Amino acid sequence: MRWFLGIRITRDRSKRKLWLCQDSYIEKIAQRFHLIPAKVYDTPLPVEDLSKYVRKEQASAQTIYGYQQRVGSIQFTACSIRADVAKHASKLAEFQQNPAPEHVHFTDRVIHYLYHNKLLGIVLSGALHTPACLAYSDASLADDPNTRKSSQGYLITLFGGAIDWKAGKQRSVATSTTEAELHALEYAARETY
Repeated sequence: MRWFLGIRITRDRSKRKLWLCQDSYIEKIAQRFHLIPAKVYDTPLPVEDLSKYVRKEQASAQTIYGYQQRVGSIQFTACSIRADVAKHASKLAEFQQNPAPEHVHFTDRVIHYLYHNKLLGIVLSGALHTPACLAYSDASLADDPNTRKSSQGYLITLFGGAIDWKAGKQRSVATSTTEAELHALEYAARETY
């Protein structure tokens, strides 16, 4: 098998490695939204609160539809191969009902980032020194200025390659960093079993 759901599969039996990459899909979405030549960004999004760009008036149906298509395209790659944009896709999805022009710019920025890093992917290794399964979790206390909810995320690897990840807000408001971290750890632990 060389392709599956837009994912290019490369295998090296002698090294016992398998590479999964979505470079073709990322090129297609960059072309679809006329973002080639793409600008170079080191990170998918800047470190700033995107909710400060909330619109007072309703965006046009065409703007909303275009924004939803961009966010959906980013979410597809974030769910299938690119864990590095999972949190950004989650954050941008919050504004799908009424995006501001800045939100549209930020979706374009994520697509630019993906385009310039389109060869990044997942490597699975059957090498004997590679741990079979590892899980990681992290949280950021009260980083949503509106709800005061904490962000959390987890990443689970199998033979060195990411197989499951998620990034989003916690369901309740944590009162300390320790509590936020324990909620994230508990959620990641549930996902491993």
